[in-house]
Amino acid sequence: MGELLTRRKILKTGAGIIGVMATSPLEVLAEERRVVRHIVIDVSNGKELTSVKVPVYSPEIVPKGYCSRYVRLADKDLFNLSVPACDAWNMRYAMLLAEEFSDDWEKDIAVTVERNEIKPGMLAGIFYPKSRHLERKDEKGSKVKYTHIALFIGTDKNGSPVFAEKFGKRTQLTLPKDFASRGMRITEMLYATK
Repeated sequence: MGELLTRRKILKTGAGIIGVMATSPLEVLAEERRVVRHIVIDVSNGKELTSVKVPVYSPEIVPKGYCSRYVRLADKDLFNLSVPACDAWNMRYAMLLAEEFSDDWEKDIAVTVERNEIKPGMLAGIFYPKSRHLERKDEKGSKVKYTHIALFIGTDKNGSPVFAEKFGKRTQLTLPKDFASRGMRITEMLYATK
């Protein structure tokens, strides 16, 4: 992630400098977490469309391939929800399971959205058959169930679920049909917490 240096805060009064306080690397990270741009999308809240500004973070903060870091930061910034810092495939142990999907996941997710059972801020665990992480074991020693994670933003004007993701170098908005076209499938939805 590059060099992470502490910064110094100079404490001043009217009489002059009274001290210097070093900030922690985490404080520096929080300061530098600035969004480089937004992707704006209109999503439905059930009655009307509202605009959501989906953040795109600098590559120093969310490097290529860090999908779980992306959803952790974006969920906090967009929905004030907390997501643990862990690999995508271990999120299932750190969060509450909301819904598991069958091999007919596109139909399952459409029904789940229609019933209003998934909410903005929830995470989607996604199986990607070309992932270099498929041979990994999760924290329980089992073969990973999925290797990618995305953030549910809401439904678009056509009622399709919209997900924000960091896939490779790109931060993008993705519909279920887009995941399917890449050979991916959503396997489960997870709750984030306040």
